[in-house]
Amino acid sequence: IHQPGGPSNLVVRAMYYTPLPASPDDIIVKVEASTVSFRDCLLRRDIGTDKVKFPFVPGCEVVGTISNIGRAARQEGYRVGDRVVGLTRRGGGNG
Repeated sequence: IHQPGGPSNLVVRAMYYTPLPASPDDIIVKVEASTVSFRDCLLRRDIGTDKVKFPFVPGCEVVGTISNIGRAARQEGYRVGDRVVGLTRRGGGNG
């Protein structure tokens, strides 16, 4: 989503890259399902207390499998292949 507004501002675009952990605490999830929820609609319309920088990718709730992991997260017991559920404050799950 490149600017605040209604559903006409949604753009579907394929993304072909595999992110790597940017910090030792990061967990990379291969997303299998995500949402475009009421929260995403508020963010898209620039309504509410949480704000996002545009462009942004919606998807505040995700389900998937850990595909890559930082060192510190591994020490916490997370492993590649673990099934996980994630909630974010500012979207990104559909990316």
